[in-house]
Amino acid sequence: MKKYFKNSKKLITFERFSLLLDRIKEIKFTNFQIIFTSYAIIFSVFLLLSIPGLFNYESKIKEIENNISKDFKVYLENISGIKYRFIPAPHIIIKRGDLKLSKNQKNKIAELNDVKVFLSLRELYNNKNIKIKKIVINKSNFYFVDNDFLSFNKHFHKKIIKPIKINNSNFFYINRANEVATISPIKELKYFIDFQNQEKELQLKGKLFDIDYNFNWKKNYDKPNFIENIINFRNPNISIVNQITKNGEKDILNGRSKIQFLDNKLNLTYSINNNLFKFETEKKSKASIKADLSGSVEINPFYFNVSLILKKFDTKTITQNIFSYLYSINMMVHNNLNGNLFIKVKNENKKLFQNMNFDFLFEEGKIGVVQSSVNLKKIGKIKFSNFEFSEKIDKLYLKSTAELLVSDQKQFYRRFQIPKESRIDLKKIYFDIEANVDDGTFYLFNFVINSMQNEKNKNISKQKFYEHEVKNFQQLTKIVRDTFQNN
Repeated sequence: MKKYFKNSKKLITFERFSLLLDRIKEIKFTNFQIIFTSYAIIFSVFLLLSIPGLFNYESKIKEIENNISKDFKVYLENISGIKYRFIPAPHIIIKRGDLKLSKNQKNKIAELNDVKVFLSLRELYNNKNIKIKKIVINKSNFYFVDNDFLSFNKHFHKKIIKPIKINNSNFFYINRANEVATISPIKELKYFIDFQNQEKELQLKGKLFDIDYNFNWKKNYDKPNFIENIINFRNPNISIVNQITKNGEKDILNGRSKIQFLDNKLNLTYSINNNLFKFETEKKSKASIKADLSGSVEINPFYFNVSLILKKFDTKTITQNIFSYLYSINMMVHNNLNGNLFIKVKNENKKLFQNMNFDFLFEEGKIGVVQSSVNLKKIGKIKFSNFEFSEKIDKLYLKSTAELLVSDQKQFYRRFQIPKESRIDLKKIYFDIEANVDDGTFYLFNFVINSMQNEKNKNISKQKFYEHEVKNFQQLTKIVRDTFQNN
């Protein structure tokens, strides 16, 4: 019934306002009257909004601190330098203040230098009571330790708050050795409650390990043990949708992720227990997906061990993308991003080059290739080592040493069309390779057959191929055949 009367009042107010507008339209104004009236209205508005600047806000510091702790569930202490501004909306500027997540917290998480506290227009002229609508924090540094994350977690799940916004700031993580472990620049952060949808929401735009990302966290109060968050990375373009369920009273979280990358989709299941995060490809989707991902991440100290298997992909395209991207970010990797990344590319077609393996090491701000290999169909395996990037005429090249381990001599000789009189007891072939990462063209250098140490061995053969371009299998076959014939 109350709702009905509220709606009736709104309808009556709207009808009265419409009637007033109709009467104003009937009045004929001269140009002078219009201009004069406009200036009068603007002047009146500015005058009304500027009057609260005469109030003594310095005497209201304790009240402001209490209202912030009450309405925002954070603690802003040691406030000083208060000024009133009414553009773009009525607010007070706090030049300095210490921010804490809890009243009994020993150390502040930030020393704020530019805080805008927006005031309620309705209560603007009530000097006895200051009502705050939202808080905006600009250009500040936030420092977090392990206990702060626990406080944040409680804040997300239990606190009813008014909107908080953070612009152009930095988040620092301090490890147990009191060292700065992670730096995350924050372009924009919005933390608020959508009362209409009964959802608490966190929206964030920033950088993580020099990669731009957008993050959105939601919790619906009708489902208190269920959380959804979405994160989108740029360069590489990766989209992750997380759905997390808390396991009763335990601190174990179980979740499901939908990941989209390289125009492919991947579903993961995972668990978070204290300091350890484990994940794997969802068993129901393994048969139908083109990728298989599994691994673990230790939060403190941060270290990851991840395995990615790509199925039914073009090996040439994938390898070009992998090495091109690694080269572009190699100088931008954060010093505290440490771990192993194993990538396997499956190519089960009739082509010569099949499964390719890459083992990458992230350590102290650098990315290195521990080892890499490619299977030659029915022939053997090529192992690569000593990787080195270089740029020539605005093109990216990757050079390495290689070792071909021959498991089936007959298949090797048949595939490369080697005459019988040129065949030997073949075990290994050593050579150097340089690949144009941009177009996939590669060059072969310095062939050595069977042994690199014993130069007196009759089965040794050396031949150099400088600037010998290989674009297709036919060219490769000719080079290998000529090497054995000229032996």
